[in-house]
Amino acid sequence: RNLSEYWGVLSYSMPLDAHWSLGATGFVAYRSQSFSFSNSKQVVNDDTLTTARVGGTVATDWYNVRGILKFGAAGDYDALKLGLTLTAPSFNLFGSGTVSSTLDQLNDPELFGVSVIVDGRQEGRDTRYKSPLSIALGGEYAFTDTVLSATVEWFDRVRAYKAVGAKPGNLVVGSALGLTLDAADFMSVRDAQKGIVNWALAVDQRLNDKYHVLA
Repeated sequence: RNLSEYWGVLSYSMPLDAHWSLGATGFVAYRSQSFSFSNSKQVVNDDTLTTARVGGTVATDWYNVRGILKFGAAGDYDALKLGLTLTAPSFNLFGSGTVSSTLDQLNDPELFGVSVIVDGRQEGRDTRYKSPLSIALGGEYAFTDTVLSATVEWFDRVRAYKAVGAKPGNLVVGSALGLTLDAADFMSVRDAQKGIVNWALAVDQRLNDKYHVLA
């Protein structure tokens, strides 16, 4: 399994008055992901010397480029500082991926000894990756020798979707039972994210001109 992301950023900010300012940031995110898995099992019947075997492989290799917009406001009242950000859900730009799957069941007793072969590979499939809506609020207050800070950020959930969508088609190559297996269901790469809330509290305690204690 390999996963990497690279982000490019462009920001702009401006003051509204002596205390408040606004900002906007645009992100372009490149995500690359690959995964491969293989499994094989074999059993021999000592009485009939019949061999039953089940094996298969699954592999995906894809990339996606998406855009993200973030908006923020900051307030500064000397001892009191406030901040608010809103990150919009990402929007898809482009991407491409390859998915492949193989499966062979030879003399499977659960299929009455029939052998089944599944084989499929699709290249150049459209991809997408979703980042959720999020809202963050933070602030700090400075006393004489102590600074208290707090922040909270909420991330919306992302409903299940296909990150790499395989096109429909029967993957079963050989079977005496007339079995079918749709590539769109079996080979597509799916993703989903749960909503979550992160929060943090911090204390900066000044001991003297040289030392602070952070917690």
